Amino acid sequence: MSTSTEWRTGASWSLSGGVLAGALMYAATLVSGRILGPEGFGEVAFAVVLAQLGTIACVRGFDFAAARAIVLSKRRQEVPTLVGTAYAVVSANAIGAGLVLCLIATPLAASVGWARVSIIGAAALLLPASLKALHERVVPALGMTRALATVRPLEGALLLVALLGLFLASGVRPSTVLAAMVVCSLVVLGVLIAVMRRRRVLGRPSRRAHRDIGKYAGVVLALTLAPLPLQYADRIVVQQSLSDTDLGLYVACATATQVVASQVVSLLSGVLLPGVLQDGPSAIAKLRRWAAVALLPGVALFGVALTASLWLFGSAFQPSRALVALFACLGAVQLVNGLLHVIVIAEPRSARLDVRMTLARSAVFVTALLVLVQRDALTLESVVATLLIVELIHTVLLAWLTSRTARLWAGEGMDTHAER
Repeated sequence: MSTSTEWRTGASWSLSGGVLAGALMYAATLVSGRILGPEGFGEVAFAVVLAQLGTIACVRGFDFAAARAIVLSKRRQEVPTLVGTAYAVVSANAIGAGLVLCLIATPLAASVGWARVSIIGAAALLLPASLKALHERVVPALGMTRALATVRPLEGALLLVALLGLFLASGVRPSTVLAAMVVCSLVVLGVLIAVMRRRRVLGRPSRRAHRDIGKYAGVVLALTLAPLPLQYADRIVVQQSLSDTDLGLYVACATATQVVASQVVSLLSGVLLPGVLQDGPSAIAKLRRWAAVALLPGVALFGVALTASLWLFGSAFQPSRALVALFACLGAVQLVNGLLHVIVIAEPRSARLDVRMTLARSAVFVTALLVLVQRDALTLESVVATLLIVELIHTVLLAWLTSRTARLWAGEGMDTHAER
């Protein structure tokens, strides 16, 4: 099989598995939100936010760095050692961090006002969430895209069945939902690790492999940390300054807009990035046109999707019309920015410049949120409006940056870029 055929086959499996997995997890989110109500759903959502933040510290860039080392390895017999080292390091980090979080859960909850169940839930989620982040990068690098695509939907299906079972048994509480999430994730991880062992790609860790992966992991971690405030500051501020109920409503709206936009971009980027690298300026021009055309229809589609999702969540989730409109616009703008970002990350100089712009946007966004809190003007609408303004500024900057990237490639040629 040729390289292009292998890539198309892998992309097809990745897209199909990702779409099905996303649909099942979205259904599980709707079920949990409808059963728990805004306050309970907010506690679960905040546990997930804490776990996602902790995952970044536990993975420490070893996901991309390990995948890169596997692809670039000149001796295939080293690959199992690289994989085993990455899994060992991330597992140790996650288990250690989870134990520490469990030990300080009670005083931490008392001091900062977080729900104790959210902290314990985050601690329990650290190991499966960290290993999931790792295998999302490592498994495709091993050429096991089909196995990953097959296993991906299993987690959502198991969680959906577990939630329905808990509902029938009248045992649905934030703690039981979080426990179901942990168990379902660990089952799927166990299946995937068994497949990796069967194919003999999971070996023993070594210090040398740790050093080799760690050299690039620091760079990856820096790139991961840059957009962190934009991804999580809003949820933390809403939970701290408003309530778990408001956070539940906020996350319910974000699920149908921001999360869907990021998932669509994540699935498409794996297909679009090779095209940009291969075709250069012509692919950039086409992608810029697609992004421009997607804006207005995106607002309408996200508005319809959000309205339908809120109806499925139940009558307890009742945002204002202004909040629905703001989230619909935000989803569309983030979809456009995600498409443009595919162009930027294909060119090293543009990517480095985008990191600096992202750091600046993060600083502006956090500062604006702190001003809203200080002036006692923080509402769900003001948070989303602030984020929308920041994203619109980013759209303008990305339009300039993608145009600059196209000029660079047109002037220097793709061969020059490939050499660099």
